[in-house]
Amino acid sequence: MAIQNTRFPTWGRRWGQRWSVSLVAAAATILTACERKAGYSQKSPEAVVETAVLMVKNGDVQLLPQLIYAESKEGRIVLQRTGQLFKSLSLLAKDLEVKFPKEVGELKAQAEAAAKEGKASNLFSEMITQVGGQSTQNMARRRPPQPDGAQQEQFQSAMSLLFADPFSMLTGIERKISTVPIDNDTVAVLYDGKMVAPPLGLLMRRKDDRWYVALPSNIPMVQQYLPQNRSEFQIVASLIRVIDNAVIDLRKDVNSGEVQNLEDLSRKTGEKAFIPAMLTFFAYGKAVENRLQAGKADAAPTTPTTPASGDK
Repeated sequence: MAIQNTRFPTWGRRWGQRWSVSLVAAAATILTACERKAGYSQKSPEAVVETAVLMVKNGDVQLLPQLIYAESKEGRIVLQRTGQLFKSLSLLAKDLEVKFPKEVGELKAQAEAAAKEGKASNLFSEMITQVGGQSTQNMARRRPPQPDGAQQEQFQSAMSLLFADPFSMLTGIERKISTVPIDNDTVAVLYDGKMVAPPLGLLMRRKDDRWYVALPSNIPMVQQYLPQNRSEFQIVASLIRVIDNAVIDLRKDVNSGEVQNLEDLSRKTGEKAFIPAMLTFFAYGKAVENRLQAGKADAAPTTPTTPASGDK
């Protein structure tokens, strides 16, 4: 017997619509109230810095990427996924401090000493140096990366430091950050009176009466290696998911007792994240190279055809 097509009653649809609108309005009200209560302001560059520090203190590290400006919907999705990773890192750090307080304390002391000596100790410097070590374009021209013992050991060491104290770079940052106006809607960020991440620098921009940290997407040599299309954004999101999944697995191992110390954590980090991360970097480099090559082909001038001697 054929099944008849039944429609939801009109009163039911109207009730559902009203309920949906009410739910959205309530959620928006709650979020706005929470933002006001927490004091998460972006009314000025100084407020953005204070908000970042406050988010860490309140345990709301998943909201940190909201302070970064996204130029596209795909970029905002990547930042949201980064927020999920930040939360996972925060939870793992708390577990490590409970399980291995002495080791974590020693690791933090080493990081502080390295910072005073001016040595790079943040995730991005270590990841770029250890995982790639070359430009994205050069990386794409190689074969898929093969594990290297020393490189993997350095990668694991950098990740262990990150896991133990992921947001240490924000400690006391509000006392060291200053800004220099470039125009009405842009400022350059200084740390201890010096440019951040030279020679590129770090900027904050105002958009819709809110200030955001701006990625260096307006610099041609940097812009071409940033994600430009949906496929590239998906690869970047995949890399973040690889690391997030590894962090979640590591946290399970820590709490189950399978990880006995930070050395175990370092080893398992390499097992779970190193090769997938390198392969994802390689895939991204290849995607960027293909885009750049396609752009060169489209921009290449066409050579006019010379007419034959008999043609007019």
